Parts: sequence; structure tokens; C-alpha cells
Amino acid sequence: MIQKQYYTVKLEVMAPVELTFRVFAETPEEAAEIVSKNPIPPLSAAPKPILSRMRRIKATVYKAGTSIYEFIKSYK
Repeated sequence: MIQKQYYTVKLEVMAPVELTFRVFAETPEEAAEIVSKNPIPPLSAAPKPILSRMRRIKATVYKAGTSIYEFIKSYK
């Protein structure tokens, strides 16, 4: 019988994220322009991922507490 053990899984994803900014501008158009330029202003709230539209890219599995990977799965 195989014994269960803990694993660390790092999942690379592309997920739509809602970012909230508070900018000082004269018009809504100016506010949108400020946010679209680099560097972007600091966030005014924590990012909110939209998990229902997430796309998985790659999963890397490690034994818990180690840095040597045991398994890698690429999602197509």
C-alpha cells in the first residue's frame, strides 16, 4: 500500500484579475489614461482574481519542504 504524504503544488495560471486604483484626475477620461500608462499607480485594494475564467498553464509538484520537483504537468 502506498502511503500518503504532503506535496507542494505550484500552479501557473493566466487569470483575469480585477485591479482597483484610486487616481486623482479632472475627468473620467483622464483617470482611465493615468491607469493605462506605465508605471501604473499603486493599488488601492487587493487584487480580485476571477477564477471562473482562469486558464491553467503548468503545475509543478514538489514533496512538501523540498525544492526538487516530482512531477510537472503542462495544460494545453
